[in-house]
This record gives sequence, structure tokens and C-alpha cells, in this order.
Amino acid sequence: MKRWYWLLLIPFLVAFAIGARSGHDRLVSAHPVLPMNFEHSNHGSINCVVCHHDFNDHSAPAPTGTRTCILCHKETPKLAVTIEHDFHQLCEGCHLKNLQAFRQTGPVRSCKACHTPSASASSGGF
Repeated sequence: MKRWYWLLLIPFLVAFAIGARSGHDRLVSAHPVLPMNFEHSNHGSINCVVCHHDFNDHSAPAPTGTRTCILCHKETPKLAVTIEHDFHQLCEGCHLKNLQAFRQTGPVRSCKACHTPSASASSGGF
């Protein structure tokens, strides 16, 4: 290709990357994730790495496991745009599967059961 083409393309790509990052930041700040109430003690029969995948795939920055799920997923642009859907699929999906198998399960339809204004990041992990 001609040299002038690259001279025009590089600034365009840089501008696109800056715009994509600022768009992500606006999206995350405009749609904050509601506080979560998640009781680890109620999930003792579930293998921890089902949710805490960062222990296996080393995706979290060191030290592993010190950040909340929501914070890590919100800060990753690729994950942030699907965060609500992905977490609902993980949590509600598991609860629905247990309900359909006639096993005791957590909430599947009540938003307030999981999203509580009084929940703190330290109590939830989400």
C-alpha cells in the first residue's frame, strides 16, 4: 500500500481506540451495577472455581482473588457491555436448574432478593 494511506490510517485507529475507551467509561458510569447480596455460605456445594475462574485461568491481577467479581468485569471493556446478562445467566441459570430439578434454590424472579441497597462489597463478592 502507499505510504500516505498508512499516514492517514494510524491517526484514525488511535482516535477510534480513544473513542471506544471513553465510550466504555461513559457506559459503565451511566449504568452502575446495583449492590449485590451474595451469601457464600449458601453455596457450599458449588465448586468455587465455577465463579472464581481467575484461580484457574489467572485472569485477575495479582494477588488473585482480592478484587470483587463485578469490579474486574466492569473494568474489562469486552466484559462490561454484557455484564448484566452474563451474571444473570450464571446466577439465575443455576437457580432455575435447581428449581426444575425440584431442589432447594435461591431466588429466580425477585430482584430485591439479590440486589439490596444495604449490601456492601465486602459482604457480597459480587
